[in-house]
Amino acid sequence: MKRARTLKNRFRFDWTFIFCFLVMALAPVSSVFWFFIPVGVSLSLESPKWLGRSVCIVSFIATITSPIWWVRSLTSFDLLGICVFYLLGVFLWSLKNAKQGFLPYLLWPLISSFFAALGLSLAVGLQTPGFNFGTWSLQQMGSDIFPYFFHGSRYPEEHRYIFDTFAAPILRPAIIGWFAALMAMAFLVNALMENLLKSFRVANLRGQARVFDRFNQWKAHEFVLVPIVLALIVIAVDYMGFKGGNFPLQVLGWNLLVLSLFPVFVQGIALLSFLIPRVNFLILILIFGLLFLNPIPVLVLAGLGDLWFDLRSKVNPERKDR
Repeated sequence: MKRARTLKNRFRFDWTFIFCFLVMALAPVSSVFWFFIPVGVSLSLESPKWLGRSVCIVSFIATITSPIWWVRSLTSFDLLGICVFYLLGVFLWSLKNAKQGFLPYLLWPLISSFFAALGLSLAVGLQTPGFNFGTWSLQQMGSDIFPYFFHGSRYPEEHRYIFDTFAAPILRPAIIGWFAALMAMAFLVNALMENLLKSFRVANLRGQARVFDRFNQWKAHEFVLVPIVLALIVIAVDYMGFKGGNFPLQVLGWNLLVLSLFPVFVQGIALLSFLIPRVNFLILILIFGLLFLNPIPVLVLAGLGDLWFDLRSKVNPERKDR
């Protein structure tokens, strides 16, 4: 009886390990799997040391050297992003071993990735004669780690004007901030995914589900409004004072704005995850409709609204909690 229970527990573990090993095996083949490397590394390291570490090391080397085996090129941000993804997996694993939650460390990947990307740009600039940050950032926008709307070449010809006029002036100068925000978002998504996958390993799901309840209550500090206002002032000065714009001011203003809006964006996600189980069906349809149309502005506005008006305190918490 005891042996049958042990085999049953092992079977329960197997599919999560199969998932993470598939991610680790396919990451060198396709950039689609890069975003899930952190949870793959964290779960792989739970297996016997020699196996988990060997899988992680082999996968990392294969992913970094993938241009040799597959006909493709990697940008500087591709290579840096791959390294950060694997390091985030080790970080998640270390937090788990220390029995610490990831929410207090939510902004660490944002700050560390920003300085890593800034150091990379400075290193490339020092080693490249006639280095131009604008040209370099335009090249980095083609990195595989960025989502579809960063890649101007993938837009239909009739939409290129919209991209060049509205999207590129925001994406190009703030490329370092966007990289840091993407890495921080990967940390959040992979940490939540890891807890979700772990919840299927145990009979009692309530213990693992508590992390989602804690995330529902996550809030950014009100101090985040200060850099947002400063960034808007810098952008306004650039817009009003320079014909054609001053690129260094654009870099400063847009990077500061992207970095300071990220905690607000996460608060918007926390607010919606708090509201969804507590609102009626029609409001739920409205929420998903708005998210489908334009998710980033909607989540930022939701986060700002919660920051200013504390919207969660105005919702009846007893509606669906019982």
